[in-house]
Amino acid sequence: KEHDSMRTAGVFLCLLLLILAGGRLHEFRQARSVSPAEPPVTAELRKELARAVALRNKGEYRRAASLFQAGYDRAASLKDPLQTRFLSGLGQTHVAQHRYSEALREFTMARAAMPFSNNTTSLTILDISLSNLYSRLGEYDAAMQAANRALAETPSDSQGDINRARVFVLLATLVAKRGEPDAALEWFHRGVREAARLDDPELL
Repeated sequence: KEHDSMRTAGVFLCLLLLILAGGRLHEFRQARSVSPAEPPVTAELRKELARAVALRNKGEYRRAASLFQAGYDRAASLKDPLQTRFLSGLGQTHVAQHRYSEALREFTMARAAMPFSNNTTSLTILDISLSNLYSRLGEYDAAMQAANRALAETPSDSQGDINRARVFVLLATLVAKRGEPDAALEWFHRGVREAARLDDPELL
């Protein structure tokens, strides 16, 4: 029992860290993956995105923000779908700099640009980021709406979905802030159960 309790606590801590990261692990993995069939300009933009992500992860926020902005401007002029990734990355950078109003604008712009996207993972990541930011700003109703959107975007029949686990723990945090401890505990346990199905050494 003691081992199970320690493992549960470890999984919970990792989930919280992933929530606070706002999808940066997912963003980094996607930035590195290049499809051999994509146009050369998209491949070049993807490399720029990876460089910006690497700079932000090293804490070089000003340089990262400059690259994200330049990448967004270029991608938008070419109508390349990576423009939303640059916007999201810029928003994450501004969150790290505590420039929340700018981050909120960038996240909402990115979200509005892909309302019917088939990339549900990117939609989920954006809504998790929005929910976290609204929570930081004390706008808990908006945070709940974004978290519920993120939950709706993850397959309900999936097993061991990292984003679904993150949303469960995010919802646990939000309802706890609203003074609903029983509901928070239920969301937390659902997050732990989901995370326990993951075959990911970063969580176990």
